[in-house]
This record gives sequence, C-alpha cells and structure tokens, in this order.
Amino acid sequence: MPRRSVALAALVPSVVVVCAASLNARAGASNSTALAESGHVQQGSSSHVSGGSAPHALPGVPDVELKQAHVVFRYACVFTGTTGRYPVTRVYPRRHGARAPLSTKHGSGDADWSVCSGKANLLAVKVHALDGGPQMQSAADARQRAGALPGGCHLGQLSDLGVQQAIDLGTTLRARYIPALLPPSASPRPPLLAVRSSNLQRTVATASGVLTGMFPHAVGSSATRPAEIRVAHDDVEWLFPNTDACPRLKNLWAAYSGAWDTPAGKAAWKATWAKQLDELGGVLTDPEHREALGRAWGIVELLDHTTSRQAHGLPALGNMTPSNVDDVRAIAAHLVSHMFTGGHMQAAEPPTSTPAAGVVPGEGLKLAVGRLLADMTSSMEAAASHRSPLRVALYAAHDTTVLPLLLALRSSESPRSSSSRSGSVESGLTWPPYASWLALELWAPTRETAHAEPHAIGVDAAEQGSTNKAPVQPLEHQAVQQQHYVRAIYNGAVVPLPCARGQPHGACPLAEFTSSMRALLPKDFHAECTIPRPKHSASV
Repeated sequence: MPRRSVALAALVPSVVVVCAASLNARAGASNSTALAESGHVQQGSSSHVSGGSAPHALPGVPDVELKQAHVVFRYACVFTGTTGRYPVTRVYPRRHGARAPLSTKHGSGDADWSVCSGKANLLAVKVHALDGGPQMQSAADARQRAGALPGGCHLGQLSDLGVQQAIDLGTTLRARYIPALLPPSASPRPPLLAVRSSNLQRTVATASGVLTGMFPHAVGSSATRPAEIRVAHDDVEWLFPNTDACPRLKNLWAAYSGAWDTPAGKAAWKATWAKQLDELGGVLTDPEHREALGRAWGIVELLDHTTSRQAHGLPALGNMTPSNVDDVRAIAAHLVSHMFTGGHMQAAEPPTSTPAAGVVPGEGLKLAVGRLLADMTSSMEAAASHRSPLRVALYAAHDTTVLPLLLALRSSESPRSSSSRSGSVESGLTWPPYASWLALELWAPTRETAHAEPHAIGVDAAEQGSTNKAPVQPLEHQAVQQQHYVRAIYNGAVVPLPCARGQPHGACPLAEFTSSMRALLPKDFHAECTIPRPKHSASV
C-alpha cells in the first residue's frame, strides 16, 4: 500500500493514559458489551466508559492514591462517504472521534458529507513544535485537506459527531481525573498537564475537543491562556508507527503484509475467517468491495469506510449488517496485529511470515510504539522519585497507536486463540473503535506529595537536547518503585497486566512494569531503524 505510514497515521491517537471518546447516550451499546468485545478487559472492575467515575482505590492495595495518568486516545469520527443505512444513534466506542474516510474508494465520493461544519465552541489552543517553535505544515495533512468530498468535508476530516465524541471523552476524563489529579479550577496548561498530538487536523481537533470537555470552565474565558498542544515534524513523529522515519519498520511491514498476500498466507487467514468471509462475500455486491476481501490491506480499507459510514448513519456497503461490520473489524485487527508482532503472538501464522533472518521477537512493536512507551515509563519514574509535577499527559494519536500499545501490554502473556465473531484470534483483540482510549495510571503511597522540577512529556530527549538538566538516574531504592503501582485502563475497564499475576486490581509494581517493558524500549532508535547493509564475502 503506498505511503503506509500516512495510512497508519490516519487510523489512531495517545496519552500516558491512552484515551478515546467516551460512549454517550447515543451509543446504543452498553459499555460492558463493548468492553467484553475487546477481549482485553477485566469485567466488573471499572466504571462505564460514559460514566467516568473517579478511581478511588486499587482493590487489595491499601494506602495508595492516584499520582499520574497518561492517556492515549484515537481521534473521533471522521468521514469516509455514502448515506443512510445505519441510524446515527448506532455509534460505537471511539479512538479519535468520527471522521471522513481517508480515500474516495468504495463509493465515498458518491455520498453527501455535509457533516463538518466546524461550528463547535472549543477551548482555545495554541499548537507548537516540540522545540516551542511554530507549528510546521504536515505533507500528509495537506494531501488529505486537498481531497474534497461532496457536501464539504475533506478526506479524514473530523466530523461534527467526532468533535462531540471528543468533548464527551473529555467529560469522561474530567470525572475520572478531576479532582483526583487536577484541581477543579486548574488551568489546561503545563506543568500539571501536557498535551501531545500528531500533526494532523483530526488529531489536533480531537485533542481540542477532549480539553474542552475536561476544562469547561476555561472555554471562552479571557482569563485563561490558550492550552498548549505539541506536535512533531512528519519525519520524526513517533505517535504512530512511522515507516517514513524508520526504514527497518517499513521493511518489516512490507514483508509481513506481503506474506499475508502470498498463496500460503492467504490460505492461512482465509481458513481462520472462512465463515465470516463467506458471509461478507454474500452481502458485498460491488466488484471493488469483493476484490478488497481478497487482500489483507483491502480488509483494512473496507474497515475504514464501513465504520465511518456506520457512525454517520450513511448507507452500508452492499447489504452489510452491524454484525458484518464487527467481522471486518475483527479480521482487520487479526491481520494488522500479526504485522506488528511478526506472528510471535499468533499460533497459526502463515509459513512465509518471517521477513528476514535475524528478526527479533517484538521488534515490530518496539519500532512502532517503543518511543512512546519509553516516554511514559520515564515520566512515571520521574514522578515516583519526585522529579516531575506532571499529573496528566494526553496523547492524541491513532488506532494504529492504541492497537500496538494493547499488544505491548500483553506481550509476555500466552496467546488465546479464538475465532469468535466478536474477537480476532490475536488474543481476542478487536480494532479500536473511534475515540478509544488507553490510560496508564501511576498509583503512589498516600503519604507522598509531588515536589519536583517539570518534565517535558511528549518530547523525545534526543530531539529536545536535554529535557532534564540532570540525567534520569535509576531510582535510589528499588523499594520506591515497588511502592508505586501501574494500572492500565482501556475504554474505562481494567486491562490486567501480565505482571499483576492475576491480582484483582490488575496492577503491578512500577519496577516490575518497567522491567516487563524493557525489551520494547529502543536503546538507539535511529540505529535500530537503520537497514543493515548486506555483508559481502571478501574476494579471493
């Protein structure tokens, strides 16, 4: 697929709590159902996505309180094209909010996309480069803005529904983390809050909507300075799997995705999803749609269009039902998860999936989200050792950020194969819906207070020069990290971490969490992204 990193950027957002827009009354599906479908949550252990009730304690761990949260969220609804089969009330959980489609394929150019008025009253924001300079232009964003759709939306644009989803998500996060982490009248600015976004209109707009929901008192206030959002240049961005910035990742993806489209690879995934593919082949009547069913990346293209249409109440492709859309979501998650992991978490992988000799298990995940994981873990260590006052970090990212982060959090767990309608064989994981959110929460002993120098979350130390004047040292006492706990929350429910060893709270000590993630944290990202030159034997 041409310029795959751009396509990936079109799909997901993030924060140290990774977040997505919350479900509201229009969702039509309960949170428990949506979360159960993800296959990654612990039922009965958390509030509804839409409820957002504040987390007051870790079950079974006395005398701890919430100290820091990192939220990564996918953008909300954007537009892809067509009109009317699904009612607008049938809205699914989100990454970024709803958006327009990313291409004019599959009939998107035939629909009326008059759902991007841009009239929402949002919190004022100022977008800066990572170094504090002015926002730079994104080539990917410029290409999508130039792709006009009938009715007024452009390709990938956050729709009015997506803006509302982002505001709803902010309201959910406000209920969860204010006043637990931030004062009710807090200003949406550093050093207590840090906001990072990929440099695309839909993710920046999603971040603006989330901030609006979190800080309603600051909307329209002349006494409040604009909230700050930091973005990176296209060629150094790490909030999504950026194959343009990492040649090695580009090669891995090409090999993995190519393996799915070999005769052996196709036979493997088509056998796994035979029932669902047969049903889809019967309801998709357009030759273009049916052709997409025969390609691994074609499934992802169908997902983009079907979910955007579904969210906006536009006609389905062919005679697709909501359950058919769920099938496409599950198949896409299976195929792309395999591309992130290289088959190392998948029992029935195609025999041609290995891209080259020397591939290290987890290499794809490391190059895809390792820098984001490193940013979050170093921030939590800084907070635990009183070197950072940061309380909430928001990352406006993509579906292709949330999905590999979920895989990374479960990377040391044995896979559970399942071909059920609601989940993929990749440990039951389904594609993150619009405005989905994933949070990492740091819990600390209640006797602690946070006094420290600010830490610039979302700014890679190598790009920034030196974020902290003193290098980040290992904590003086391992006991300090053992007293701090990390818990993961996905769309409002607990994601049991492998290092939690079945504890009801699903959390594990900070020291054990960082140790479990260490293999996925790049030591030298630029060097690890370099494609090794083939060794030539000396001539004789």
